[in-house]
Amino acid sequence: MKSQQSVKHLEKFLTYVLGRRPDEFGLVPDANGWIKIKELLKAVNEEDGWRHIRRAHINELLLSHPAPEIELEDNRIRSKSQDHLFAARPAQQLPKLLYTSVRRRAYPAVQEKGLTVSGEERLVLAADPELARRIGKRRDPNPVLLTIRVNQTVESGVVYQQVGEQMYHADFIPADTFSGPALPKEKADTVKKTPMETQTHHPDAGTFKLDPTRIDPEDRQEHRERRRREQDWKKDRRQQRKHKERSRDSF
Repeated sequence: MKSQQSVKHLEKFLTYVLGRRPDEFGLVPDANGWIKIKELLKAVNEEDGWRHIRRAHINELLLSHPAPEIELEDNRIRSKSQDHLFAARPAQQLPKLLYTSVRRRAYPAVQEKGLTVSGEERLVLAADPELARRIGKRRDPNPVLLTIRVNQTVESGVVYQQVGEQMYHADFIPADTFSGPALPKEKADTVKKTPMETQTHHPDAGTFKLDPTRIDPEDRQEHRERRRREQDWKKDRRQQRKHKERSRDSF
């Protein structure tokens, strides 16, 4: 009995998330209402009381219910009823600021080149900074929050689509239209410098190279004389050693 109540409770919750307010959880369905199951689970597991939910619980729901309100297709999930879903539309009344989060390791490149996407993907932006941070934490435990100056982006040619009460899509955001925390100095230098300039290993560190042209001529002459005396001394030593060996062999 308790298990059946848990299944019904889960179905009711998922129907709300998928069929009514996916934007409240930082989710954006495609044109047919589908959301990737792994993205749904990330969002659901952030909620108190639902952190334990896994794919197996959804499978159990579908198997135990004769007419479930949700359906699966491959690795996607949706609500069968989409009457209450927010219909994506060109944004009319935009907020002054929008927010998005990026991976911390990608931030230096983003700060230099702006935000772009590839293929059919689109940037996900939120009117609430906490929602943007929440979405970012699904990809990076410590993401960087960016604040986007909307009017400036529109002047740069950015077109927004509203995909929820608090969610927006865009294809790109120019680098000079958003702000974020300052880069650590060493990372900022790395972005601007070439690979040769950013190398940290200097094989000649702590040494200096001798310039032969700066040696005094008298010093060079003294050096040659000293080398010649050393060679003569070694030559005498070899001759004396050979003389002793011959004298010893004669007895």
